[in-house]
Amino acid sequence: MRAAIDYAIAHGVVVVSIADNLRKRGWTWGCVSGVDCDERTIFVADAHRGDGKRFVVHADEKLTAFLELESAIRAARQLHRRVRQHALLLHGVEIEGLSELLFKQGSR
Repeated sequence: MRAAIDYAIAHGVVVVSIADNLRKRGWTWGCVSGVDCDERTIFVADAHRGDGKRFVVHADEKLTAFLELESAIRAARQLHRRVRQHALLLHGVEIEGLSELLFKQGSR
């Protein structure tokens, strides 16, 4: 029984930490649980900002939903950064060492 309590507390701490990090970065977030047609509990987590960006994920566990949410936001941020860097290169703005890095990664 003690292991189950420790497991639940650890998950709660991680979820609170992720939620706090989202809030610090300007995201408003929420999480709901429901039961699907097969009577399984599902968790839906979402985060949005005033600039129109929004992410919604679902998972079998609350912790997994928050980890997926954090991962989706991080991946989108990295993609946005890479697209912006490519756009700068296309417009002739040289960022020291960037062109070599991008072309090296693109040739993989």
